[in-house]
Amino acid sequence: MSKPKASIIVPVYGVEQYLAGCLDPLMNQRTTIPYEVVIVDDGSKDNSGKIAESYHQKYSNIVKVIHTGNQGLPMARNVGIKYSRGEDIMFCDSDDIPSIDFVSILEETLHKKTDVECANAGYMSMDFKSNVHNSFSKTNAYLLNLEVEFRNGSFLDIFASDGLIVLRAYVWCKAFKRELLEKQGIQFYPYRTTFEDLPFVFSCYLSSKKVQCTKKIVYTYRTSRPGSILNGGVKKDRLLTHLSAIFACRSFAEKTLGKDKAVEMFANRKYRFYAQMIPDTEFYGEDKRLALKQSRVLINQLLKPVLPVKNTFLEKACKAYGGDDFDMVDGETLDQLSKLVKENKQ
Repeated sequence: MSKPKASIIVPVYGVEQYLAGCLDPLMNQRTTIPYEVVIVDDGSKDNSGKIAESYHQKYSNIVKVIHTGNQGLPMARNVGIKYSRGEDIMFCDSDDIPSIDFVSILEETLHKKTDVECANAGYMSMDFKSNVHNSFSKTNAYLLNLEVEFRNGSFLDIFASDGLIVLRAYVWCKAFKRELLEKQGIQFYPYRTTFEDLPFVFSCYLSSKKVQCTKKIVYTYRTSRPGSILNGGVKKDRLLTHLSAIFACRSFAEKTLGKDKAVEMFANRKYRFYAQMIPDTEFYGEDKRLALKQSRVLINQLLKPVLPVKNTFLEKACKAYGGDDFDMVDGETLDQLSKLVKENKQ
């Protein structure tokens, strides 16, 4: 296999029904750019691993298969990055459908202008009835085809507003230069969790000189597959992992920009974060007042100069992106904060 220009990382776990729909387009990309597909079988118990091997046998010039124990999606992606060889890194989820122009559009976007280190493209979403919806809306159309320098922190609006759907923090409609990841030491969480895309993409965007966007569609995302990570679990787990991801972003910002600028960056957008967190609160759907109050209490912890996360569920995420020596003080558990919300002490 010759040296590829682009590497596409495909983590696989228990998706035998959908895997061919993901891999077939990747085997037939409409491009002259040399690329590889690195499939990481994360300990699948069904036939997904065998299906992956069948693609390796048929397309050995393109496909590499790595079998691991079941470590979870973030670690599977890290393994894929480690064993990939391309200058540019892309990702596909194994139950989704990349377009046959996935590589060509992302490569064209990533190398369109000098100093671009990340590329962002458009996608379609598919519901459980196979209805397909465009990711764009008139309200965010002005963001398309822009080259944006994100050093001033304006990029944070991407992650703090559901309205800017085209620039949501999904990794599978984006491309990243390997040099950026290696220089900044950026990787996914080193443990099993969800919302893993958010701090990864945040860190890449904050570290990039420029990010190039295009409205061209490269991907179809299945939003409601039974058994998928985001459709499983319980509400409290989603709150914990979502909040952890935001705190991980704040930690990386502090490591990169310094404490004062990091606090200012997030404080300027706290109302967006309040709104974003409300649907994941314990009280959402039961008591609107308490849901808003809990959202404010949780996000306000994010705005303190020294994060109160030591010995809490947030500590691991902050260390993952802020470093083992990240500055922190003792904090309260989620149950303690929820109790304060109910007692109106916060």
